[in-house]
Amino acid sequence: MIINKVKRFSAMDNKLIELVIFPLICIVFILLHTNQSSSQTLASLLLMLTPLTLLLPRTEEAFEYKHLRLLFALVFTYFLYNFFILTQNTYSHLSLTSYRALFFWLLLPFTVIFLFNKKPTINSIALLFVIAAICSTYPIIADYQQNTRRGQSSMHAIFWGNISLCSAMIAFSLRKTFNNKSLKILSYVALIFGLMASFWSLTRGGWISIPLSLLCLYLCKSFTIKHLAAYSVILALLISLMPNVQERLLRTVKVNGSSWSNFSITLDGSTQARVDMWKMASALIKENPITGGGFSAYYDRAQELDHVQNYKMPHNEFIHSLVNGGIISLMLLLSVLVTLIIIFHGFRPGSHFKTAGYLLILQFSVFSISEIFFSTKLPIVYFCLASSFIIYAGLSEKHLNTTSS
Repeated sequence: MIINKVKRFSAMDNKLIELVIFPLICIVFILLHTNQSSSQTLASLLLMLTPLTLLLPRTEEAFEYKHLRLLFALVFTYFLYNFFILTQNTYSHLSLTSYRALFFWLLLPFTVIFLFNKKPTINSIALLFVIAAICSTYPIIADYQQNTRRGQSSMHAIFWGNISLCSAMIAFSLRKTFNNKSLKILSYVALIFGLMASFWSLTRGGWISIPLSLLCLYLCKSFTIKHLAAYSVILALLISLMPNVQERLLRTVKVNGSSWSNFSITLDGSTQARVDMWKMASALIKENPITGGGFSAYYDRAQELDHVQNYKMPHNEFIHSLVNGGIISLMLLLSVLVTLIIIFHGFRPGSHFKTAGYLLILQFSVFSISEIFFSTKLPIVYFCLASSFIIYAGLSEKHLNTTSS
């Protein structure tokens, strides 16, 4: 009798965890596209609750895949190594804040484990990307109401613009997972809305990923010439309707001089500042190339350059990783990304989630050239949740395909 009551109580506990955590994961993912403050608050709550997933039964299913076990081990190693970097260098508010953001990498293994217990449908995962991309236009509406621009009324412009672009491309790549024609059309709507949000944010660094993403879709046979033509029309239309986008592109690089003798190139302020920051960071990397100088090393030395003294990092994830934790830190980060690619590649042939996974890695890698995306809370949460959704859906799809055959 007592054993039966314990089992019933445990079952109720597990059901309560499922009823709380899965909706919270979905809400956080959508809020990452709409409101930074709310998403960060709920992401912190999610991080505190996710260890409860270890109490759920059948967690061993997530550990059946060797590369998934490797991914979990690498994430924890990366997290622990960064703790080593924190303790080996001078403490400051910046270093503690930077390390606190890295806690959110733990969402990746915990969310994967939870999804394998919850077992949402594959279509619901695809639909979540569609809804998130469509909702990413909310900051534009807020800008109109509050007379601001670039989504600054709700979000950090660079993070919001690039996350919206990423979800838009993934939603478009997953359109064929839907049997319902209306949902397929909704995927196209998500693509347009996500592109609109990205252009409104004026994040030029993210736009570099657009032709690369189109190439990825083509190589993965998720794109036809007709799609390319339609995509080009959508891009041209959006750019023509947004004069700020045209101006932003044109002033990035200016060519001076009418002949080779007086030929020169002038970069705009934000682009030139990044080049200057990277030059300074390269000198800093040489001082301690193996383990880096700590999370506040760049800012401490940035005082030497007046025009970049207010920047706390070099606006490049890979350089940032080298400055903070040296070659070891960068190799651990790259190992996580490579392992994710291997996992995605292991999905069944023709899987649209394989394409989605490739797009996620590709776009985040491009985004990281001009900003830090793997070291800041908001994009870390997005990357971990998006990776978890794709991993679960792709492996579940493969398992269903194997059992049915």
